[in-house]
Amino acid sequence: MPSRVPTLAIDRPTTQSKRDPATAGSFSCSARVSQTHHSGCKWNRLDTPETSVHSGNLRIGEEKPPSGRVVIRQQVRLLTSPPVCYDSGKARQIGRMQGLANVNESWFRDLVSGKTAGIAASCARAGLNVASVGYRFAVVLRNGLFDLGLKPAHRSTVPVISIGNITTGGTGKTPLVALVCHLLLQADRHPGIVSRGYRSVDGNANDEKLVLNILCPQAPHKQNPDRVAAARFLTSLLDSAGRNRVNAIVMDDGFQHRRLHRDLNIVLIDATTPFGYGRLLPRGLLREPLSSLKRADVVIITRSDLASEAALAKIEDTVIAAAPKLADCILRVVFQPTSLRRRDGSIIQLSEVAATNVHLMAGIGNPEAFHATAVRIGMHVTGTSWFQDHHHYSNTDLDQVLQQAAASNGTLVVTTLKDLVKLPVNCENVAALEIAAVFPEERHLQVLRTLILQVTRSSS
Repeated sequence: MPSRVPTLAIDRPTTQSKRDPATAGSFSCSARVSQTHHSGCKWNRLDTPETSVHSGNLRIGEEKPPSGRVVIRQQVRLLTSPPVCYDSGKARQIGRMQGLANVNESWFRDLVSGKTAGIAASCARAGLNVASVGYRFAVVLRNGLFDLGLKPAHRSTVPVISIGNITTGGTGKTPLVALVCHLLLQADRHPGIVSRGYRSVDGNANDEKLVLNILCPQAPHKQNPDRVAAARFLTSLLDSAGRNRVNAIVMDDGFQHRRLHRDLNIVLIDATTPFGYGRLLPRGLLREPLSSLKRADVVIITRSDLASEAALAKIEDTVIAAAPKLADCILRVVFQPTSLRRRDGSIIQLSEVAATNVHLMAGIGNPEAFHATAVRIGMHVTGTSWFQDHHHYSNTDLDQVLQQAAASNGTLVVTTLKDLVKLPVNCENVAALEIAAVFPEERHLQVLRTLILQVTRSSS
């Protein structure tokens, strides 16, 4: 019997499978949309379009990307400018930049994976190879300083459990953070969460924090690029009786943040793109060499149901070759759809939307697995609208999604929980697909629970 973890949802299912061009959000259209307001998000009835749909190769809100120095300057501006949240006037100012980043993000993955062919692509990969040499040197040097104790790791007064990965992109960290928090609560501990706050706006909660507030509301969450300071803040919190509110810390995306000592190091590997095309950034998606897995205490292969047994065995062999001590600590988890959640918190059962025409909308790293999941549970996907990962939606974005949904005859817009929390509360005809973390083998859940109990008891 698979072991289901209660009340967990995934916010970013991803895969590297090829997107179906028939359903990709690669067109622009005009449509008549009933009760749609530019200043809000009143999504009620989607009317059929009265104009034709034009084919193309750009995603939502994109223009034909410029080239050369213009692209480089725009990319630098994007990377150094803060993102914006929904209904912020700044959204209009950087909307075009986010569209450009979306083009370049997809283009970059195609380039480093080898999908993009030609002399120019080969020359670009050669240049990235040279750049990755410098990146490798910097990573190895930094890790060496920590290994030798020349750069200190600060120990918290409570046990710290880190959940991270060795590649860029989504591996399912958010649902696993929630999972660990639930296991700590079951062990009568009081967890707190620290995270960087990637792409938060003006110090406000980012999408991952908003999702975790739903999945584990009992756990206080502090966002700060300085995770040491965040841990100190959490351990200083007191309840009404003067007792510490937090006696265990879960660090989201902490594998590379070595300044905060951790008592349990959990590394996630996505079964669909396990090792970032086998190369370090920027030539591939690896954030560290595979030898860094020696620092891990346990490896969890996520989305294990999306890979063959032979592929999973190859992943495990690669992990063991890099870190032999992990031979008995490689676990597998899958993400299974459970329900749909509306913005107001109401729940829709999956049986109510079986065979329904839906239009998918997401701002995640690799939306193809999200598409595959919707199809697998019986939804009839008539169109898609993909945005940049961690995208902050503007009114224009939402109006364009409505137009595309109307053009594709979608009666419901389905998104991820990570996207839903960034939409205004009055959004109608939109719901997020909630997905539970399930261990196909009961013993894998027991291994994780035992490791968590060991680090928390040893500090009691």
